[in-house]
Amino acid sequence: MENLDDIRKRINAIDSQMVELFEKRMEESRKVLEYKMANSLAISDPAREAEVIRLNSTKVADDTIREYYINFEQNLMDLSKAYQRRLMSGMKVAYNGDSDTLSLEAAGKLFPQASLQAYDSFESAYDACVKGECDAVVLPLENSSEGDLGSVSDLMFSGSLFLNRVGELELQGGESTRFGAFSRVLNKDLGKEKMGRRFMLMFTVKHEAGSLAKTLNIIGAHNFNMCSLRSRPMKDLMWNYYFCIELEGDVNSADGQSLLKELAAVCDRFKLAGAYRID
Repeated sequence: MENLDDIRKRINAIDSQMVELFEKRMEESRKVLEYKMANSLAISDPAREAEVIRLNSTKVADDTIREYYINFEQNLMDLSKAYQRRLMSGMKVAYNGDSDTLSLEAAGKLFPQASLQAYDSFESAYDACVKGECDAVVLPLENSSEGDLGSVSDLMFSGSLFLNRVGELELQGGESTRFGAFSRVLNKDLGKEKMGRRFMLMFTVKHEAGSLAKTLNIIGAHNFNMCSLRSRPMKDLMWNYYFCIELEGDVNSADGQSLLKELAAVCDRFKLAGAYRID
């Protein structure tokens, strides 16, 4: 039988290595948080966590030890998220309204650890994020019975922020309102889960017969499902309109990138307004 002191020395040596690795891992968690804050992403990503645990646990040879490793990995992830939440408490999120508005509730739901800053208009809240006064802004996108909010859509078309998350609040009477989280950086990492991915395009076409149909045919050729198509009058050009299309799928895929190039070639003005999941 081995000497107990010798066994404990080896455990101490292993623990020392784990301390160093733990510090390195938490530093990488901080970098992950910086990316998520820049892209208005949630701290928790259950689908990715489950996939990481599944893959890593297959590397444990002993079946009994594997059971404990799964708990160990989950606890490690929980500690990482707790650390990120502590760091994220310094994040500032703008919204329009006061303490009684749905926007405040939506902002709190999307960013539960952030400091929420109220502004007196959609424009001022949006500009606060553009100028860097806030890290993100939460604005209403559309109501299930009344449709989209034109003023917010106009900001999306003319502004520089990207839509990176979408959440929904249930209202009385069976209605609901969708809110969007915007930031200065386009989200390019939607996780491994393919279901629920969407992206939004905004564009103008030439004022001639068949122009809009041409863009729709391109979308159809790439097999992206269209969730909605809306038009809005342009403020600077009378009787001219811009279009907003929400599509299901991954815009970062090869097919998605090909779609963007083809549409940009036939549209007068064209922008990728955001890529996101529906929370």
